[in-house]
Parts: sequence; structure tokens; C-alpha cells
Amino acid sequence: PLDIFKLGNFTNLTDISITDFSPDLSITDSLSFRHQSPVIGDIEIFRFMPHLTSIYITYSNIYGDISALKNLSNLNTLCLLSTNITGNINHLSTLKFLNFIVIKDTNVSGNICDICLLPFLHRASFVRTNVILKDKNELNHIRSSNHFPYCFFILLI
Repeated sequence: PLDIFKLGNFTNLTDISITDFSPDLSITDSLSFRHQSPVIGDIEIFRFMPHLTSIYITYSNIYGDISALKNLSNLNTLCLLSTNITGNINHLSTLKFLNFIVIKDTNVSGNICDICLLPFLHRASFVRTNVILKDKNELNHIRSSNHFPYCFFILLI
């Protein structure tokens, strides 16, 4: 297996995409893995990549707590599909430039209202996770009272 810990040397990366499908590896200012053998490792390594703007991790054995992403201040796109990542989405509330979130088939929890104060958030999808929406009216009120643009929230259990 390929351990993502080895990516810690690529501190200037802006985009990272990891999926376990076809053999392909390219490195520029972004890094993309499609690997026949499993890609494994803890997302904690991303704290050494402060320039990340997008993270796509799909169908992999990547694990860790989503709180490891809370200091990635430039992150604007987060896509986690069928991973072993856990934690509470309230840790994403510090990511002020986050505008697109898709989390599916991942053991992530929390209340959508915890991220509704992200000023650039346009779309947030949570499918088969433990994320809930306690009060839809509160969500709409918070976004409108702060003059934030409309955000399309999808929540499917």
C-alpha cells in the first residue's frame, strides 16, 4: 500500500486527489493518485500542507479525524466519499473560504448549523453520514441575517 505520510514532503501542494482505481500518478502544483494497491494513511499529514485549496478523497482507506483539516485556511473544496474519516463538522467552521463540501458514506457527525456561518459556502452535501439538521429555520435565519449568499444544503440519511 501507498502511505500518504510520504506526501508530507510536498508542502506547497494546492490540490490533492486520492482514489483507489487506476494506476496513475501525476505531480505538479496538485497531486493526484489513482492507485491499484490501497492508498492508506491519516489525514493528519495535511496539516503540513497549508496551501491546500481542494481535497478529494474517494473510495480509499484514508482515515483520521476531520479536525485535522481545521487549520487549512485556504481550503475551498472538500470531497470525502467512502473513507474512514470521522469527527464532527464543527471543525470545518474555521475554514472561511470553504465553498463546496460533499461528504458521503463517511462516519462524520454534527449539525449543519455549525457550518452555516461560512461566508462563501454555496453547496454542502451530506449523504449517509451522521450529520443532522436540528432547525431549518435557524439555518436560513443565520445565513440571511449575516447577508451570506444562498447555500444549497443536501442531507440524505
